[in-house]
Amino acid sequence: MFSRESMITRLLFGAVAVLVFHTEAQAQQNDPEAPSEPAAPTDPRPIPPPPPAAPPGPAGPYSPEYGGAPGYPPSYDPAAAYGAPPGYAYHPSPYYVRQAAPAREIFRPFTIGLGVGMGALSWHTVNDSEGRAGLSYTARLGVGFARNWVCFLGVEGTSTGQTASNQEQTAYLVGAQGFFFRRLFLRGALGLAHVTDESDRRGWADSRGHAFMGGAGVEIVQGHNTSLAVELAATVARYPGISWYNSGLNMVINFF
Repeated sequence: MFSRESMITRLLFGAVAVLVFHTEAQAQQNDPEAPSEPAAPTDPRPIPPPPPAAPPGPAGPYSPEYGGAPGYPPSYDPAAAYGAPPGYAYHPSPYYVRQAAPAREIFRPFTIGLGVGMGALSWHTVNDSEGRAGLSYTARLGVGFARNWVCFLGVEGTSTGQTASNQEQTAYLVGAQGFFFRRLFLRGALGLAHVTDESDRRGWADSRGHAFMGGAGVEIVQGHNTSLAVELAATVARYPGISWYNSGLNMVINFF
């Protein structure tokens, strides 16, 4: 039926087909293909940034005076920036002590003072004496010669002011006035005095003598160019055979 050559040809084709099939099967066993995995779904949200890294700690012991170990930022507590810890108190430096402002000294190159007030006038002899209330007055012109000191020329007097029997004593003085504790002042002066007595009881109508005056006061108001003071002053005058005294509580205004 078949020729010998056709039988050999068929056998050769069959052997080649079996060899090819066997080679492919061996290749699939040695290197199998990995099954394909499905693609991961895409997330439209942005990826959050990573958390900040903690600051590195000190490399070893170090002195706090230099702010940390070399090459590292100083370690600190973030909470300390929002307030002082409980129990914190400020202690002032012992090297600084606040000094009180020095009291202002008084220096008045030129001063004019005028004052009036309530006064009293009296005379005394060995066997008799008499006193009356009156009006007290004062006036002075001063020149400052040192801090807190004034040299002045002044007038001190008291008048009873009665029409029928007027009595009046006036003293013309040279003295000094000193300020203490800035507002308190003392005055003292020496000079001449003149007294008049229009009453019929006394045997003299006009006399002159020597006088001494002393006074103290407080400047209750002090301005740049003016001051207002309350002053108590007394003058003692000695005449032949008799002594006269006048005193007064005056309100004095000063210009300087």
